[in-house]
Amino acid sequence: MLCTNTTFYKTCCFVVNKIAFIYLTGFSKTGGIEKFNKNVLASFKELNTNAVAYSVYDDKCDEKYFHQNNFKGFGGNKKLFSISIIRNAKKYDTLLIGHINLSFVAYLVKLVNPSIKIILIAHGIEVWKKQKGKAEWLLRNANWILAVSNFTKHTLQASNPFVSSKKIKLLPNALDPYFAYPSKFKKPTYLLDRYNLQSDNKVLLTVARLSTEEQYKGYDRVIRSINKLGNSYPSIKYLIVGKADEKEHQRVKVLIQQ
Repeated sequence: MLCTNTTFYKTCCFVVNKIAFIYLTGFSKTGGIEKFNKNVLASFKELNTNAVAYSVYDDKCDEKYFHQNNFKGFGGNKKLFSISIIRNAKKYDTLLIGHINLSFVAYLVKLVNPSIKIILIAHGIEVWKKQKGKAEWLLRNANWILAVSNFTKHTLQASNPFVSSKKIKLLPNALDPYFAYPSKFKKPTYLLDRYNLQSDNKVLLTVARLSTEEQYKGYDRVIRSINKLGNSYPSIKYLIVGKADEKEHQRVKVLIQQ
């Protein structure tokens, strides 16, 4: 899938007239959720909707993805962000929430505009555990929950069994609409030199943030499996690309040495 575009609306299964998309970051940081948020914004622009976007941390948007006139960025000013969306709550018939950490703001918007429909995007670890307080309220009161995978859907339900499967719809991650396909697939010489590789090496690649708090991504299992794979593929190499906190970096280095 190249972009969420019409898939987004088919997934939601209703006609959106005036929608507010509230989210954390899309342009000021780089990550999976940020890519997803930019795809959603690009979908709104492509379909020429009346959507307005409110970002907690972005202070500007890229016009390629979304109209600047419909964008409100608050550069980390959470108080001003909350006041702005609550003040304008009655203008919208749908509230799309990019992260469950915005549950308290969603709760206040619902108080101001009781008829507003609520859609929550559920990405991963942030919804896998049992939710409490306003986060639980959001799961109970959302009209739809858009899960990026079946795993997230089932894990969310296992931890929060009060959530009906009927209101969880799948909306998988997608490629950036401006993703440029390479015209040549030959391994570049400068990358072979940089990572001390040969052209006949079989390369495994993981692109992920390495965090002590997120040791579920599986790269450590791949490291432990490399010796066994090496018997059948003696030229195999494994590259892990991504920022790492110091503790996780040291753990991975020990695994590699072992």
